[in-house]
Amino acid sequence: MPVQNHYAHRMNPMSAASTLQQPTAPASSTHGPQSASAATAPGHHAVRVHGQPVITRPLNSSGFLSAFSDERSRWIQQRARHPIHPGQAQQLRANADALASHASADLDRICEMDKYTVEATHALLDRRTTEMAARLPPEQKQNVAAALNHYRAAHAGDFVMMNIAAMGYQDLTHYLVSTNDKFRDPEEVQEFLHQFASDFFLYPSSEDAANEEEHERNANAVIEQLRTRIPDTLAGPVASLASFIDTAPRLSGVPLMRGQSGIGHDGEFEGDRIVSALLNGENLRFNGFCSTSGDYDIAENFATQQQEKQMGEPLYTIDLTTNSVKDECLRRDALRALENEPEGATSLLFMLKTEQAAGVSVPALGQALRDEPEEHMTDVESEILLGPGHYMQAEQLIRMEHGYVIAGTLRNGNAPAANDLQ
Repeated sequence: MPVQNHYAHRMNPMSAASTLQQPTAPASSTHGPQSASAATAPGHHAVRVHGQPVITRPLNSSGFLSAFSDERSRWIQQRARHPIHPGQAQQLRANADALASHASADLDRICEMDKYTVEATHALLDRRTTEMAARLPPEQKQNVAAALNHYRAAHAGDFVMMNIAAMGYQDLTHYLVSTNDKFRDPEEVQEFLHQFASDFFLYPSSEDAANEEEHERNANAVIEQLRTRIPDTLAGPVASLASFIDTAPRLSGVPLMRGQSGIGHDGEFEGDRIVSALLNGENLRFNGFCSTSGDYDIAENFATQQQEKQMGEPLYTIDLTTNSVKDECLRRDALRALENEPEGATSLLFMLKTEQAAGVSVPALGQALRDEPEEHMTDVESEILLGPGHYMQAEQLIRMEHGYVIAGTLRNGNAPAANDLQ
């Protein structure tokens, strides 16, 4: 059956009152944007997850997504070296109808959720976000409001730069040099800025200028503003927004959804690397802000917005939590499929159960920070924004005809380990 309706985890949802807890002091004293070194590529960092040092590797050229290993990933990679009789794998693949039927049932279980519990939980999150915003000191309130305005701008250019700032880069040139040494050449930086302004429609219209000379001056002004936008405009608001989210009540048992195209902001295909990392047991780390939704249809739209096709029918489920020969066969089959056809991971739909996640309701925050509580055009997205440093551990991947549905747990890596929260 096609993907539809809302997401439910195969666990009893907690009541709305028990899913939001006050934050515990973070495991590290570092708040807000993390530090970045020009010596390493974006996303290739030494960071702390629940206080423990890990090395992350980038999954895309922007560095907004990284992968890192833990004990479970090492267990899966060790299991991958065990031989499987060819006859077993062949017999399993020949039973495609039964696999599809099982995957469809898994998808149904994911989609069967107590809608009242979801609505009540998100209503409570709206109220908590509003209360937090009301307690902000005037200067921080102004900075958070500025950050939210940039984040929700009609073009996505500021959203990209905010994530660069959240990763700790002092300015755009600092970030670009870390991606490629060619950006030590000022002409290469200039060309990037020109392309960035064109891609995000930042150049003013020629109709706004009296003549060609004035139009050229206006265009050059846009380039110069982009060059210094992070230190001059975004760094302070980004730090305030990250700090604000870091103090938000923790979300546990709250189901969140994230739709993501397998094509990145830079047009580079990255879905196959993301799915491959998850299939190999690695964790997915969001180095910048992580946007999620409480609405299934909106999340699915984000997953497929760059595609002509929807995700289609389920083919089979891979359970990463078991040690069965069946799941290991299917895991290897999915990896082979990605090697042969990377475009098979063009649409990704994440179904996330939260565990001590730190997030705020974007619509509620926006209304609380405005003098007039009119609706913003993005309020219908039911967006919940999480701060930098969250990561997900996949538990099940449902391979679809045109993408993957990925169910797992979303945690705040800046928080202490679970056994330290008791």
